[in-house]
Amino acid sequence: MKTRHRLTLVVFALAVTLLLLANSVAAQTSLVSNEERESEFIWGREDSFYDPNDYEVTLAAGHWTVLVRTSMFSDLEVNITVARDSAFTDLIVASGTGWGDFPSVDFDLSTSQTVYIRVHENSVYGDTSGNYDIGVYDDAHGPPPDDFFPGFDLWGWLMPFMLVPFVFVFCILIVVFGSLRRHGRMPIRRARMFQRRQLRRMRHFTMDAPDYAIPDEHRGQRRSDGTDIRTVRVPTNCPNCAASLSQDDIDWVGPLEAECKYCGASVRAKFERI
Repeated sequence: MKTRHRLTLVVFALAVTLLLLANSVAAQTSLVSNEERESEFIWGREDSFYDPNDYEVTLAAGHWTVLVRTSMFSDLEVNITVARDSAFTDLIVASGTGWGDFPSVDFDLSTSQTVYIRVHENSVYGDTSGNYDIGVYDDAHGPPPDDFFPGFDLWGWLMPFMLVPFVFVFCILIVVFGSLRRHGRMPIRRARMFQRRQLRRMRHFTMDAPDYAIPDEHRGQRRSDGTDIRTVRVPTNCPNCAASLSQDDIDWVGPLEAECKYCGASVRAKFERI
């Protein structure tokens, strides 16, 4: 049992080692000589997300320069290490010693080979982070001309904002299309009834009603000339059949209540205050 337990521990340790090695290899980002890789990001050492950025690049024999460029508004401080192996045990050169910002380093290669480059945050308190551009250049080439914001992907930052108007217009079109579909499905009769109701709310005519069509509380009110006030406001259209109404098209059946002669529906009137 002890032997089996030890074998299990050994297998587990080997698995963890292989996993770490695989992650180490996978963490390497490829660079192309004399071409700048833009918008890389690194966290400060005090942050839980901190992890140095590792790169690999195949270079010919000759003199080479690694250059890291940050925005003029960035406080990022870095150090650069160049090695012959991904574990960074066979070092070629480091850009500086101690704390501070060392954004470039030169080295020579006697033969063509793959080298590994590590960029890590290097401020005194480990509290700087930000974007940067990185490139490896020979003597015949150099970094591209300074852009306005090195280390900053302007198009990538603006793209979401450029899409906002299109998304807004698309949403409006969806709402309009949905509204048209809903109205298109409305039965014609329902649509006409809706229009009639709208007309009824807007259009009335006034007329003198008989005494029994005037509410008790308004009877006996008089105008300045001494005549009774019997003016009421009546809809111009029947609320049921939408027929046009006039003084001759209704029969009064009670206080402020008439009857349409066309369909017999009740038509409500309002007392007109003068």
